[in-house]
Amino acid sequence: MATNDKLTEKSVQRILAADRDLVKRHDVMIPNCFTSYDNEADMFCIRKSGLCDEIEIKVSRADFRIDEKKIVQIAESVSLSGRTKWSRISKREALQAGKMSNYFWYCMPEGIVDPSEVPEWAGLLHIVNGRVKTIRSAKRLHGDKMSFEDRFKAARKLGYRYWNEVLA
Repeated sequence: MATNDKLTEKSVQRILAADRDLVKRHDVMIPNCFTSYDNEADMFCIRKSGLCDEIEIKVSRADFRIDEKKIVQIAESVSLSGRTKWSRISKREALQAGKMSNYFWYCMPEGIVDPSEVPEWAGLLHIVNGRVKTIRSAKRLHGDKMSFEDRFKAARKLGYRYWNEVLA
């Protein structure tokens, strides 16, 4: 990638997947992975420890502004009858409350937004000349690890994605 103005979500995913530091830190990196039925992570990463990172890719300022308004459905509780009570809250509130990934990052070309506009708990990665540059590390939002079964399900999604690409 020669210039940032030609970056797309897919080209940024390729840059992230080729970054040595990210690859070392994660066992699995899955592009466009649904982490719940209404939340698709642009890049979902599972660390060796069982903690997970969501990387949200933004290629324009407008794209970043829209993200502030995203709503997700979160399981609040399960009744004695086994029914799940759901609530709809902003994605940012869900992240801050520890209801989603352990770490959340924004990744974008340099200059899209001022770093002060990114929530203080979110990490910030810039793509500069086709390389990943960490501007600010993400804060841990909670310490719950993914179960081995959930890690396997996520990794299986990567296999499906691979074969869909190969056979397309």
